[in-house]
Amino acid sequence: MRNFIAILLFAVSAHATDFHVVTYNLGQLRVKGLDIIPCTKARLGPQMAAIEEMGVKGDTVFLLQEVWTAKAFVALKNLAARKQWAIVPARHSELAKNGLVILSTLPLKDHELHTFAAADRDRKGVRFATVTLSDGQEVRLADTHTAYSDSRGFRALHRSHFNEIGELVSARDRNLPLIFGGDFNAGHNIVFKRQRYPAAQRIWNEGLLPLMDGADMRQVSQEHANTWDMEHNKLVTRPSLWVNLGSLWDLQTWGWEEKSAVLDHVFASPEIEGHEGGLAFNTKWKMNCPLRDGGARNYGHLSDHYGSWVRLSLP
Repeated sequence: MRNFIAILLFAVSAHATDFHVVTYNLGQLRVKGLDIIPCTKARLGPQMAAIEEMGVKGDTVFLLQEVWTAKAFVALKNLAARKQWAIVPARHSELAKNGLVILSTLPLKDHELHTFAAADRDRKGVRFATVTLSDGQEVRLADTHTAYSDSRGFRALHRSHFNEIGELVSARDRNLPLIFGGDFNAGHNIVFKRQRYPAAQRIWNEGLLPLMDGADMRQVSQEHANTWDMEHNKLVTRPSLWVNLGSLWDLQTWGWEEKSAVLDHVFASPEIEGHEGGLAFNTKWKMNCPLRDGGARNYGHLSDHYGSWVRLSLP
């Protein structure tokens, strides 16, 4: 009987530090009153409902990108207040030019923003915070959104952001486990409509992965399902007029260049064990998003990106 109780207690304690990490690009992007990603207002309410639905299932950290609008940030802050979750930063003004938010059902502290040295239209970077797990152990979090490359080649700006990430993970406090997630605009299967160079090889295999490997960071999120879905997500297949015109002007193509791919990832230091994972926020929700919903039923996707979740544990 004592052995049974000991085994039971061990099993409970072994899973006491299980938690989930979700990286998710909300696509809440408006410029001068125009939706760059369609239907920002129509998608916002369902997005908050979906995040709440996932968060109430257990200890969860959300690494969020493209929280550009004040309405999106207020909605997240109200959700955090209502559920007694933690959120950083505290003010929308701190999101200017980066759009990065960390939302957590667990306590957060020691947050800071690293802004990439090189930039174009915005000032992307990495938002850091420390989460305290249910057993008191602490884990450092990093949420990022990098520049992207197009069919013309691996952009110097994209490479520069990867190099800075490599420096940050190499210089981390080795006494504190690290989780690094976000929208890297890179993946093992990235392909463009006009494939002028081996994009996946250059951007992923020769670009980001060696930097993560060199800092002893391994990928723990799934690779088998695309977070950028050019086949089923109408926010991708039917982008806004402004995206179409921008692509036509810059790249002589109509719409997005990228085919379906895994662009959103989570990496972790060796102390953290990775378990199962998959897509998040990839189902359709009731909303009014003209030309991009399910017709008369008005069901549409929540963002142009799906989220990626993974269950992690810290022994």
